[in-house]
Amino acid sequence: MKNKKGFTLVELIVVIVIVGILTIVSLPIYRGYTLKSKITEGRALAASIITAQRVYYAENNTWYDISSWVDEDQILTVDARQNNYFKKIRSGVSSYYPNTISAEALSENENLIVHQFWPLDMSQSATYPKWLITDSGGTVVSEEW
Repeated sequence: MKNKKGFTLVELIVVIVIVGILTIVSLPIYRGYTLKSKITEGRALAASIITAQRVYYAENNTWYDISSWVDEDQILTVDARQNNYFKKIRSGVSSYYPNTISAEALSENENLIVHQFWPLDMSQSATYPKWLITDSGGTVVSEEW
């Protein structure tokens, strides 16, 4: 009798099929996790804009308007250039909800805009989502109350 060493062709095919199945199952899960982490970066940037807006409002009794997409604002001291995915910001009176100010972070690579809303009148109660995530065409991806 011969002493056989190695794997048979059937064993190799079975291993390749198992690896393929694991890849097919895990790839969408991985993409979901990476998208969540990217959105978290956008939310952090939008939250820093809202915080800077609130400080500006406390000092000047008015909200500051950034009407076009910029990568940095000297007045609010917010710099989006340090982020990996969200590189542009804007802020001002919201077009989505009346009597709110919004802070927006844009990721051109991911085609996402993260919006955070705050009432223009500090005593007003919120009747709108705190977070809204849209694509650049305005289609709502998700919202959080």
